[in-house]
Amino acid sequence: MVCYTTLGSAVPSSYSGMLLILLFGVFFGWLPTSGFKSFFEDPVAAVKYMALPAFTLSIGNSVLLENFLKSSVTQVSASEYVTAAIAKGLPRRTVIGKHILRNALIPLVTVDMLQLGDLFAGTVITESLFDILGMERLLVKAIYARDYTVLQGTLLLIVTIVIILHLLTDLLYSWPDPRVRLS
Repeated sequence: MVCYTTLGSAVPSSYSGMLLILLFGVFFGWLPTSGFKSFFEDPVAAVKYMALPAFTLSIGNSVLLENFLKSSVTQVSASEYVTAAIAKGLPRRTVIGKHILRNALIPLVTVDMLQLGDLFAGTVITESLFDILGMERLLVKAIYARDYTVLQGTLLLIVTIVIILHLLTDLLYSWPDPRVRLS
């Protein structure tokens, strides 16, 4: 686990994407190295084409979330109510599920939803690396072509998605913490 977190946080996504292409695409030949297939045309091929880009994008985020969850669980485990739950004789599964994880997820919801918004920044490199024609490549082409209409529309869509993710973050707070209610 230490090796994964160390390498995942130190290696940029462009380099890890190239290593994944070499390993799973060139050496083993298990996955395609570039391109895109629609999920509606062929679901199995679509999953194969999106496996490497999705894993490339998720490495850095998973390392951040793992470190954040570990520190949050450590902090919650040292709380008095966890000690009281153990002293009452509650089963280990109940203490971990209802007392530790439920309270450790509160800050993780915030970080996770904000990381989804940050994923858009990393997709430009990943789309270029795996030769995927996506929204971020459209944005870059619009900048180079000085096509302000496409640029404004694409930025408006990205900003709308980020705002919706922030709203979802606020709505999801009531799931791990029942004390937070929407009024």
